[in-house]
Amino acid sequence: MGTIRNFRQACGSLMGVGALALGLVGCSASSSGTASDASSDSEIKAAIRIDPQAIEKVNTLFNMTPAAQQAKEAAIAQCMQAKGLTWPARLADQAFDIRSQFSPKPLSIEEAQQYGYQTQNSNPEQDAPFVDDATWDAYTGSPENGNIAVEGIPGAIAKDGCLAQSYKEVFGSVETGVLFESGILNLPLPYLNAAVADKRIVELDKQWATCMKDQHGLEIATPELAAVDTSMDSQQLAVYDAQCRQEVKYEEGATEVLNAYLTTFLADQQGVIDQLTQAKQTAEKNAPVILGK
Repeated sequence: MGTIRNFRQACGSLMGVGALALGLVGCSASSSGTASDASSDSEIKAAIRIDPQAIEKVNTLFNMTPAAQQAKEAAIAQCMQAKGLTWPARLADQAFDIRSQFSPKPLSIEEAQQYGYQTQNSNPEQDAPFVDDATWDAYTGSPENGNIAVEGIPGAIAKDGCLAQSYKEVFGSVETGVLFESGILNLPLPYLNAAVADKRIVELDKQWATCMKDQHGLEIATPELAAVDTSMDSQQLAVYDAQCRQEVKYEEGATEVLNAYLTTFLADQQGVIDQLTQAKQTAEKNAPVILGK
């Protein structure tokens, strides 16, 4: 019997719409290989004049309509059927949220009390499909038969896979699909990395750590470390974490910092953003035709 693959296991944990693109360029996502490499993470600066809607604008940019997402799934399924294979149904209404990719993820006291660190939407693996080797190979294609890449975007996809075929149908060309889907996973990464290293986040971590020590007798350096700490009950720790975040206004500070760096992102990447916007419009235009087959 062939290996059974889980999509999230195959490429690691990806968020939002990016999770629907598993098996493509997203597997190579890293902060050291993006279209933003003209400036390294350390050279990316926070905007002085912050756009308070930068987070919302980035989410709007990368969010496809449910119909467009469903069309991509339908195109893959049609390609698989032509090969005598069955494509498992996947969720096609996952919203992209750039804030969820900026660590630590938001955590309210109410969420901590009810779910601990396991929020209502934190277990997408329960809906992740499992496929055998033959289906996986048909989905990804064979790199030996040629790859398709886009200049300035890391990674490539095999031109003979059903993923590539779905890009051609949905986005009008495989290259445009690579640009959009890989852009979701890769373009913001250097800006997120720079934001995490910002001195304001470092200061928030220090204030949070002081609160945790003074109010709860716990010595933990950051909320990220608290989320993986196994020395005490995780739900109680999550409540303490959330309480201290509220006291030091952690989420407000993190949102301001993220908006500052995404303001820079929107300015730096304007040329690519115009292409992404056009790609999304094409996908949304083609979706009804694909779904009507």
